[in-house]
Amino acid sequence: MAISPSGFSDHHLLSSKLTFPYLQRRSAYWALNVRLLEDSFFNVFRMFWTSLYGRKNTFHSNLQWWDIVKIHIKIFCQQYKLHHSWDSLSMITILAKEVLELQRNPLELNINQGLRKEFISKKELLHSLVNERAKGDFERLKIKNLSLFDTSSKLFFSLERKTKTQQQLLSVQSPEGGIVSEPKMIKRIVVDYFSSLFCAKKIDLNVAKAFIEPLPKLSESQRASLESSITLEELGLALSSMASGKAPGLDGIPCEFYKTFWDIIGPELLEVLKESFQVGELPLSFRRAVVSLLPKKGDTQLLRNWRPVSLLTTDYKIF
Repeated sequence: MAISPSGFSDHHLLSSKLTFPYLQRRSAYWALNVRLLEDSFFNVFRMFWTSLYGRKNTFHSNLQWWDIVKIHIKIFCQQYKLHHSWDSLSMITILAKEVLELQRNPLELNINQGLRKEFISKKELLHSLVNERAKGDFERLKIKNLSLFDTSSKLFFSLERKTKTQQQLLSVQSPEGGIVSEPKMIKRIVVDYFSSLFCAKKIDLNVAKAFIEPLPKLSESQRASLESSITLEELGLALSSMASGKAPGLDGIPCEFYKTFWDIIGPELLEVLKESFQVGELPLSFRRAVVSLLPKKGDTQLLRNWRPVSLLTTDYKIF
């Protein structure tokens, strides 16, 4: 908001700029909801994995197969989640109607013990399903204590709106100093800015050599240990040391997924990595990252107040 004098009146001009936070820009980045990793999904995915493994010999290499497999896993999880969400919502709708219908006869509920037990059972199930769906909203807000929000309060919805708005780059300052809010122009300015910031710099090889030479060298035993063949045990230890709840890379598959299905996925990942050592190249998905911009303190219209974070795939981090 700004106050400026007017040339044709003794009043001042009050000008303000409105930003509409509800620009629904669907992200192209998908990430698996780990709450999907329940018993029903566990069994269905193992059957699906068997079909994926059965087509392994139709690919030119393990590397190619691995990249395609992860695409199929993504599609499978998306379809399962859609079906699961629809079933849950349908069940909530049906239960809500049945509970309301039973509540219309309070006298009969008090007299008929069987009907009362049915009412209590359905009400508890409805409460459980509603809470389960609400957990996703609380997880997005990073709220651990759900008891603070017994109802869908004004504070809850304000936090939801604030979280979505903070994660969006709604406008930026152009190199010329103007404010740009058109999505295509924002993308161009952002790409140009960070491409310039992280472009390769010329290196003085003599200075680099002088810096490297005094560094301690590996012993022969250390070198032999590092150059030995990778093992499934090493990969498993790397996976188990990973903290849960971290954002995955471009494939959207988090470490919780690998931990759940390590007994069937681990040996195949090992074969992929062994082949990578042989051919001197990692799978394409290993060499890709999602660059996410996180807001820092200050004016978020200035790109220097956004911190770029490269999100690498979990299988690459295991390696």
